[in-house]
Amino acid sequence: MEGVVNAGYGVIGQSILLLRNAWPKTLQVLQVFKDQGLILAALLGLSAFFSMAETSITTLWPWKVRELAEKDSENGVFKTLRSDVTRFLTTILIGTTVVNIGATALVTEAATDNIRLANLGMVEAFGKVAILLLTEITPKSIAVHNATEVARFVVRPVAWLSLVLYPVGRVVTYLSMGMLKILGLKGISEPYVTEDELKLMLRGAELSGAIEEEEQDMIENVLEIKDTHVREVMTPLVDVVAIDASAILIDFHTLWVTHQYSRVPVFEQRVDNIVGIAYAMDLLDYAQKGELLETTTVGDMAHKPAYFVPGNL
Repeated sequence: MEGVVNAGYGVIGQSILLLRNAWPKTLQVLQVFKDQGLILAALLGLSAFFSMAETSITTLWPWKVRELAEKDSENGVFKTLRSDVTRFLTTILIGTTVVNIGATALVTEAATDNIRLANLGMVEAFGKVAILLLTEITPKSIAVHNATEVARFVVRPVAWLSLVLYPVGRVVTYLSMGMLKILGLKGISEPYVTEDELKLMLRGAELSGAIEEEEQDMIENVLEIKDTHVREVMTPLVDVVAIDASAILIDFHTLWVTHQYSRVPVFEQRVDNIVGIAYAMDLLDYAQKGELLETTTVGDMAHKPAYFVPGNL
């Protein structure tokens, strides 16, 4: 036990010594940021702005952007965003690159002038951590949780900046398109939202109360139609509710009252010999004339021929 305590004291002592040695270096780092504070703060602020802009746009694209565009004025900025999102994202990319390079260069230059070469690595590491925290993690977290509000704030300034950087943006766009063409990726498109992503959003909407569980199941069933074979939704022949073509309409009416099916298969002689489909709505045409219900057969009113679908589709 005594050995463990001594080891603990040793670790604490080494930690205190390390902090004492690092404190002067930390002060030097802070002095660098103090001397270049205004310019550096402006660059970091712009970088954070571009990070928020990029995250908010990509979070809302495409469905929420379409909704905002429909509510916008005729020449609204969201209509412009919807029609040319590449222009906005290219502008953001250029802006982010320029300000991040500027911030890094500013810190490195100031550190080189004020700090010994041995401590330069520490300053650069501190600067990178600060840039990552202040211009990437924090702004993007804010944009993800407040995407619509952030987008309303950033889209218009980005649109103005895109006009200034239009020539540069076009060059960058053409270069990227050329690179994609060289790589054989031109013309390849992916859905904005995959099936798995949509299901994840549906579950989130159901948990938040935006939709009911039945609505979620209904939408997911629609998504699974392409994976469902016809035979999986067919009713076995022994369970089919059908009516003989020779039966009169009174019998069909009784059958409808019992089972409430809007359409019923019509057979001749055997239930597996389907010749048509009887629609319950057609009974209304005969209801006004009672004698027709007793003299007209189901075969006379059935829609023919019946169409068959292979079970392996």
